[in-house]
Amino acid sequence: MPNATLLTRLQRALAVCVAFLLGFAALDWVSYLYPISPLGITPWNPAAGLTFVLLWRWGARAVPLAALATVISDLVIRGTPTNPVALSIGSLWIAAIYALAVHLLNRLKVDSHLPGLRDVIWFTALVGPATLVAAVGYVSAFVAAETLSTPEWLTSVLRFWIGDLNGILVTAPALLVWHWQQFPRAALRRLAEALADGTAWLVLLQALSIVIALYVTFGLPMTDEFKFFYLLFLPVTWAALRWGVPGAALTVAATQIGLISVVLLMGYQVVPFIEFQILMLALCHTGLVIGAVVSERRRARAELLVHQAALSRAEQFAAAGEMTAALAHEVNNPIAALMQYVQASRIMADRATLDRQTLTEVLDKALNEGRRASDVVRTLRDFYRAGQLDLTITDLSDVAERVVDQLDGEARRRGVQVRRRATAHALVRVDPMQIFILARNLVENAIAAADRPGAHIVEVGVEHHGNVAQLTVDDNGPGFGSPPHTLPFAPFHTSKPDGMGLGLAIANRIATSHGTRLDIGVAPLGGARVSVEFALDEADRSS
Repeated sequence: MPNATLLTRLQRALAVCVAFLLGFAALDWVSYLYPISPLGITPWNPAAGLTFVLLWRWGARAVPLAALATVISDLVIRGTPTNPVALSIGSLWIAAIYALAVHLLNRLKVDSHLPGLRDVIWFTALVGPATLVAAVGYVSAFVAAETLSTPEWLTSVLRFWIGDLNGILVTAPALLVWHWQQFPRAALRRLAEALADGTAWLVLLQALSIVIALYVTFGLPMTDEFKFFYLLFLPVTWAALRWGVPGAALTVAATQIGLISVVLLMGYQVVPFIEFQILMLALCHTGLVIGAVVSERRRARAELLVHQAALSRAEQFAAAGEMTAALAHEVNNPIAALMQYVQASRIMADRATLDRQTLTEVLDKALNEGRRASDVVRTLRDFYRAGQLDLTITDLSDVAERVVDQLDGEARRRGVQVRRRATAHALVRVDPMQIFILARNLVENAIAAADRPGAHIVEVGVEHHGNVAQLTVDDNGPGFGSPPHTLPFAPFHTSKPDGMGLGLAIANRIATSHGTRLDIGVAPLGGARVSVEFALDEADRSS
C-alpha cells in the first residue's frame, strides 16, 4: 500500500510537470510579440502568471521546474541560445524571486483564491516589486555576460517588468480563483449552472460589451484609442460588480486577449502596444479591487445571514425554555387545587353515607380547575409561540375581583388580608386570560411578600386616569429596595426560598405584548407597589 501511494504521487507530480511545461510553452508561443533581440523580451508574458500559480501551489520545490520551463521556452520558441550560462542564471533568479514573493504572501496569510480585498491588495502590492527585481536580475545577467549592452539595460528592464507584471496580474488571478487543478470540471459545472438559471445570457451580454468597447475604441476612425481606452473599464466593472473577483479576473483576461487581437489586426507598432499594456495594468488592478470589494460584501452578507439564523434558533430555544418555565409556573396552582379536590372527593366517596350534592360540587370545582389549567396552557402556548392575542372588551375590575376571590383561600392560609379598594368599572381591549394571569401573578407575589411579621396586608384596586385604566397592587412587605429597579422583572430572579422567579417576568412580558409595561414603586402601605395601565375602550371613554 505505501508503494502504491508513492507511485500515485509520482504519477501525479509527473503529470503536473508535463502539463506545466506544455502550458508554459503554449503561452510563451502565443505571446511572443514585439520581442527585443537578443533576449526576446515581450511586452506581455502570460507564462509568468502560470509560473506564479505553480509556485503558489507547490512552493519553493517548484523553483527548478519553473527555471527549466524558462530555459526550454527560450531555446525552443525564442531561439536565443546566445549565452546558456546567463540564461540559466537569469531563469533561476526569476523563479527564486517569484518563490520569495509567494513565501511572503503565505507569511501574510493571503488566500491564494483571492476572496477578499486584503488578499487582492497584498497580491498586487507584492507582484509589482517582485517582477521589477526579477527583471533587474535577469537583464543584468546578460549584461554581465556581455550579451546585452549597458545602454540597452534600462529599456530591457522596463519592458521585461511591464511584460511579466501584466502577465501575472492578468493570468494568475484567472487561474487562482477558478481552482486551476479542477478547472475543466469546475468550468463545466459552472456552465451547466449558468444555463440552468438563465445567467448564460448575462455572460453573453457582458462578452458583447467587451467587443463593443474594443470596436468603439479601436475600430472607429474618429476615436483616439488612448482617450477611449477607458471604455474598457465599463465591461470589467460590470462583471466585477455582478460576479466579484472571479468575474473580474476572467473579464480582464478576455479583454487582454481582445486587445492583443486588435493590435495584431491593425498593425500597431511596439511603442503603442507597450502603452496599451500600461493601461491594462490600471484596468486589471481596478477590476480586481472592485471584484474583491463585491466578493467581500457578499461573503459578509452570507455570514450575517448564518449568524442571524443561529440567533433566531437561539431565540426560539430561549422562548421555548421560557414558555416551559411559564407553563410550569402557571399550571402549578390549578393542578394543586385539582389534586386537593380529587383527594377530598375520594375521602367523601369512602364514607359510609355519601353526600352526593357536596361531592358533585367538589367535582365541579375540580373540573373548573382542570379547565383553567387547560386554558392557561393554550393561552401561554399561543402567546410564546406567535405572540397571539385574543383581544376582547374586558372589565378590568371584574378581572381583579375574580383574582382576589380565587386567591382568598391562599391569603387566609398565609394569614394575609387582601383588601379591595373601591374600584370603578374599566372596559379595556385585552386578552382576558392573559390579563387574568398577569393580575393573578401580581396579587400572588404581593401575598407572598406580605406573609411575614408586621405585614399581612394587600390592597388591589382599579382606577381611572384620563383615558387609561390602572390596575394597582400594594402590599406592606419589604418592597423592592431603594431606589426601585427593574431586576424583579428578570426571569428566575426571586427572593422567595420556594419561588421560581417567573411571576413578575411573565406579567411584564404579557404587559409588553399589550403595548404597556409594569411600573414598580413604593406603596402607601410602606411595601411594594406594582401597577399597569391600559387604554380605555372608546365606549368607556364616552361614558
